[in-house]
Amino acid sequence: MLRWAHAAIAMIAVAMPALAQPSPSFDCRKAAGAVDRAICGDAALAGQDRALAERYRQLAEAVSPDGRSVLQTKQREWLRSRDACTKDKSRDETLRCLTDAYTTRIDELNTQYSTSGSLAIEQRVAARRIPRWRVDEAQSYPWLTGTPQERVRAFNRYIAQRLQPAKGLFAASGMRLDPKPDGDTTFSRFYTIHRLDDRLISLEFQQYHESYFGHAWRAEFAINWDLRRDRPLRMQDIFRADQDWQKVIYDYAIRQLNEAGEISKPESWFSQEAVDDDDAWLFGDEEATLMLGHGERSLAGASAEVSIPYDVLRPLLRADAPIAPR
Repeated sequence: MLRWAHAAIAMIAVAMPALAQPSPSFDCRKAAGAVDRAICGDAALAGQDRALAERYRQLAEAVSPDGRSVLQTKQREWLRSRDACTKDKSRDETLRCLTDAYTTRIDELNTQYSTSGSLAIEQRVAARRIPRWRVDEAQSYPWLTGTPQERVRAFNRYIAQRLQPAKGLFAASGMRLDPKPDGDTTFSRFYTIHRLDDRLISLEFQQYHESYFGHAWRAEFAINWDLRRDRPLRMQDIFRADQDWQKVIYDYAIRQLNEAGEISKPESWFSQEAVDDDDAWLFGDEEATLMLGHGERSLAGASAEVSIPYDVLRPLLRADAPIAPR
């Protein structure tokens, strides 16, 4: 995936010796502001700046007109937040802030845009302020472009129905607020691409909301799209009916969690039924991820992610399952 390639670029830039320091995407002789001067004075930041500029240029040339508009808007927002790194901060604090800003932005671009053959996933955004209820919403969602058009339309139609970006997160939540709220309520949702190839799209969504009366919740869920059938991927499409795959995977997950020791008695938190949940699975290029306790819960609620190598899953899979590497 592209995200790995560009992460490697960033690491190479950091590791280069002083005699061959990378230059940023602009001419340091013309550096006018504090941010530009900080970047020019730090080899690692200079490398990140050049890597980000190159990634942005590639995307700007490749995306659709609607995708380019979103890309430009988000980049301008990011530049404003990046430039705030020099405000009332020491030099070391500024460098840490800038490093974090570049790392986050590169990761965003590499996990929200991806291509495979004639298909591409681009970012779309929906943000709104509802003054009457003092509600702010910010969400990003994937949009498929390319050909064949029938395949693209099927995926985008599902995304529109499932996520309802036009309706909004507040309206979809059913939350009731005071007639005259004395504080703000915020909603956010964003996605990460785990996989895009000619068989499968695997996406992770994270959602949060917090209200003035101390109510704060989070949730994660997956959307896995079967590109051969033009519909959501189901567990019955993946696992063999003659295998007790739920128990095998559950036992494996609980064993991994017990060995990690981060959750005491995970079997008391997560039941076997959680394994048989289409929204709980992510399928990457190298391994699958099972999300346990991923449904809507308070910020203090327990959840866990268990990485499962495809070699563990392979004996349980149908011959035509589109998830394991070829």
